[in-house]
Amino acid sequence: MQEITERFLEAETRCGFYISKRMKQAWAAELRILSEIDALCKKHNITYFAEVGTLLGAVRHHGFIPWDDDIDLAMKREDYMRFLSVAHELTEDFRIKSMYHDATGTFCQFHAVVENYAGERLEWDEERNARFFGCPFICAIDIFPLDYIPRDPNNREFVKLLYNMAYVLAQQYDTQKNEPEYLKNLAFLEARCGGKFSADAPLRPQLFQLADRIAAMTSSEDADDLDYFPKLVTGGEGGIRRKEWYEGSFILPFEMTEIPVPVGADAALARHYGEYGNFVKGTAGHDYPFYREQEELFTLQGFLEPEAGERFDAVK
Repeated sequence: MQEITERFLEAETRCGFYISKRMKQAWAAELRILSEIDALCKKHNITYFAEVGTLLGAVRHHGFIPWDDDIDLAMKREDYMRFLSVAHELTEDFRIKSMYHDATGTFCQFHAVVENYAGERLEWDEERNARFFGCPFICAIDIFPLDYIPRDPNNREFVKLLYNMAYVLAQQYDTQKNEPEYLKNLAFLEARCGGKFSADAPLRPQLFQLADRIAAMTSSEDADDLDYFPKLVTGGEGGIRRKEWYEGSFILPFEMTEIPVPVGADAALARHYGEYGNFVKGTAGHDYPFYREQEELFTLQGFLEPEAGERFDAVK
């Protein structure tokens, strides 16, 4: 990655949208995380791709979408699991969070997160702020596993049924774990998957890991499509992608650095966004900016002044 300059950190307007200095500092911190991930992937020959809004930004803006505030990546399952296995090599400013790195069972996500913070709770730290271009916030990059979806219609429905059941049971654990219907479905899942959950370990993380294994059970030879499996539960099959779109990558500029995108980037974007060359008002997956609560904390503590700027519903 080329050096991040003071000029890059200045507030500016892009495509008619004002980007504050604080957001530019967060962008710079995220690019530093991207550089760390990229170095580890190159060391171990792991392929990754710009994903969703980051892919759109790379193709349409050669950088961040002006009104976006994060970076998303994707890896095919084999690369994803290899990345998780070597993530302990991340340098001391960074940490990996995933269902496989959380002994407490409190990280309840089906993707991984690389953060630029290894502490237990957020604290103001001038030295750390300086290392991340003045950004005091915990910044993160999400990494989504892409799994193959069975070609055979019957097998496809069976895998979706098992995955959906494990996914829903994992999500409902806190509120329904003692309900008769919940226990009945749990027994059905054990019978179908040919095993028993351990009584010596928390159940919820076992359900998350079982759902992950179900998502990963189809080989490339038995599939024409692939995607992030939770989408099949939350959004159906309307947006799933063809596996050939991810059978290679090429490099595009991204701010002052570069990022790999799938060979079928155009088709993948069209499948997700439709006419992606147009700016269309939509909904973000989180509040903008992502650091709002952290900003409020540091403002209350007297470390930050409120920053003038837009708060808005995201546009993609």
